[in-house]
Amino acid sequence: MLNNTFVVAGAIIGALFLQAYLSKGKRKITGLILPGLFFIYSIISAFRIESMETTTQTFALGLATFFVYNIPTTMLLVIYMSIRHGFTRRRRW
Repeated sequence: MLNNTFVVAGAIIGALFLQAYLSKGKRKITGLILPGLFFIYSIISAFRIESMETTTQTFALGLATFFVYNIPTTMLLVIYMSIRHGFTRRRRW
């Protein structure tokens, strides 16, 4: 069980470093590969849910699945934007 935890943690850290490396490249599209893959995976997961008793429940579950599966997409896009464009801090007087 502990070994699986290290494998998953290593995969997550590896994906974050891979995203940072791809974002530093000369072409803009290379930094959008991983977020695009995760976004496609979230769409597929949202459509693969089982139907519930009512249509409203099915729609709510699909929407929740879509948002939960887009958390990695958001994290990878934040890394892309921070490396590609840089978050500068502006002073307000």
